[in-house]
Amino acid sequence: RALAQGLPGESLGPQGALRCVPGVLERMEQLAVQEAEREEDAGARFGLGLYWSEHAVAGEGQSWRSGWGWVEDVQGWHVPQHIVLAEDLLMRGEQASVGPERGERAALRALRLYQHAKFLALKHHDAAAEWRFQAAAKLAAANRRQKLAAHSLARLSYFVMLRGRHRDSLALASAALTHARDPFAEYIQATLRRSLGELRTDADLRLLEERLGAAAGKLPSQALEEQRAAALAELQLWRVAAAGGPEKCLALYDAARILICLLCKASFR
Repeated sequence: RALAQGLPGESLGPQGALRCVPGVLERMEQLAVQEAEREEDAGARFGLGLYWSEHAVAGEGQSWRSGWGWVEDVQGWHVPQHIVLAEDLLMRGEQASVGPERGERAALRALRLYQHAKFLALKHHDAAAEWRFQAAAKLAAANRRQKLAAHSLARLSYFVMLRGRHRDSLALASAALTHARDPFAEYIQATLRRSLGELRTDADLRLLEERLGAAAGKLPSQALEEQRAAALAELQLWRVAAAGGPEKCLALYDAARILICLLCKASFR
């Protein structure tokens, strides 16, 4: 049906598909899933895990399985049953695989764990999301997907930061950067070091300025981009004020900041 909608309107084929008997496609999907459930092949099992994973993250529930609810995952946290089923099928499909396919499926399972973690984080299921971010990073790193490992830990770092756990967040951002360079992790690390008072030298401040500049256009939301730009602009204003005479303090605009600037210049004269 989705394919038909994307084809030219004058085509007879798409028009026929769009006028199909209601419920036919759903019943065909149900039949395909039931056939796949009877398969013992690793590929079929893994493919079925991907199917349920994608539906769970999309928030879609099949009417023929509308009674599904929430169950305990392997860590004892309650999550949608589709996610638990998907993760079990993906793991068993990966473990039953051999050769290069096993590594590829492990990497893909890491990506799906990451997607589940993001979905659960948005639903405020903190503990269930947190262990999945960690597991995704570990699995990705073990299968040479260093960028995914870094990004998963960066997302977890931001998630933890929003919960007020700034020291944990800083540690996670730093851990992310041991896998690969990740602009989001660099941004979080730099801003947290600033807010926690860990930037004490001119070199530290220059590194912060460099990280804020390098992250431009690479953060996951417009709000974060605006915060980054504001922090960079403020840092540059302070640098100009620090390098000149008292009159340079006026560039800070804000009365409180101008006063702080003037007092600092008077103290260190």
